[in-house]
Amino acid sequence: MSTFQGKTKKARDYHYYSVAVIGGLLEARFNGGSGETLLISEVRVNDGAFHTVTISKRNRKISLNMDDHEVAVSRLAKGTNSIEGPANGGLYLGGLSEGMTLRGMAGTKERLIGVIRDFVFNGAIVKMNEPTNFKGIGIGRGQ
Repeated sequence: MSTFQGKTKKARDYHYYSVAVIGGLLEARFNGGSGETLLISEVRVNDGAFHTVTISKRNRKISLNMDDHEVAVSRLAKGTNSIEGPANGGLYLGGLSEGMTLRGMAGTKERLIGVIRDFVFNGAIVKMNEPTNFKGIGIGRGQ
């Protein structure tokens, strides 16, 4: 899942966050305009089981939890109070739209091979049955 905003003329406007599965581990990147914070889990998620992943932020502390256990924790760069979603762009689940570039905002450009069963963003359930675009995506049950 990634939120992307193209780099503007002001470094403070360079906000993004992304979560990817790389080599079976979760990698989360956050930037609120003052520098990137990277979290990498030490627990594998490519084991064929469903996992609950939670990312929480309190002040500058950001933590990555899997199945109710903290697997990585760090602090956002000094000067970062928030990470704002883009006015233009969007929230992408499972990969990026064709033709988009990463510009270092995510650890991989490979699409997710797996299942996103439920997705909650800012306390609200995202309706997975109402996608804006789902080219190459299977809507339904995982195998």
